[in-house]
Amino acid sequence: MLSRSNQGLSRGLDLLISNPPYISPRDFTNGTTRRSVRLYEPTLALVPPAIRHPKVASDSARADSFYPHLLAASAQLDARFTVLECGDPGQARRVAAMADDTRQNLPWRSQKNMKTEIWRCDWDAYLHETTEDVSFGDQEESATLDVTAKPDQGARAVVLSRC
Repeated sequence: MLSRSNQGLSRGLDLLISNPPYISPRDFTNGTTRRSVRLYEPTLALVPPAIRHPKVASDSARADSFYPHLLAASAQLDARFTVLECGDPGQARRVAAMADDTRQNLPWRSQKNMKTEIWRCDWDAYLHETTEDVSFGDQEESATLDVTAKPDQGARAVVLSRC
């Protein structure tokens, strides 16, 4: 976290980034989560702990359980940018909706110039159907692009900005 207060600017953070546990227990065990991730990453870092409240016992509620706290911290710390990693497009849309709900509870001045975006990982759209040459500095590599990729495929982060 980078603090603006060290530079004599308004209080708050410049950047809050989080990769919270966001995988539901079902997605962890049904083959959605890659085997290498399941074998080598600590489960606690991937799957949030159980929620002990009967009204919020759903799988998606458990997978999303860290986001309300992170959004509240972002608002309280007046973070200019907040980046929250997500697992899939559905979760990214839920987190973006939570961010919009959080925004509605802020004072009017805090809402000004706020923007919520869902960012995707462009590399998720690359498969083995159409080949293009891509240059990375001195290296040339062959990348493949699937022209049938869904527009929201690969949603990886919700980004909030207050500028």
